[in-house]
Amino acid sequence: MGKKKIETVLFFPNCRSIHTFFMRTKIDVVMINKQYEVQAVFPKLKTYRILFPRQGVWAVIEFPNQENPYQKGDIVQIEKE
Repeated sequence: MGKKKIETVLFFPNCRSIHTFFMRTKIDVVMINKQYEVQAVFPKLKTYRILFPRQGVWAVIEFPNQENPYQKGDIVQIEKE
């Protein structure tokens, strides 16, 4: 929050909703279920917005603006560092 540019991808398990309050840039948001299937995609989400909980969503992934490679129905692979 508060950064002019987001440079990393953030993964939030056990999260069904997010907000972009206090952010200074747009982000791409992907919501996935427990099988890592993309349920919803929100490209270029503006600041001071709320994405309310959605049925079937288990986790949220935030990407820097225009860097989301996924579409609804895709399967996401998560690699732990």
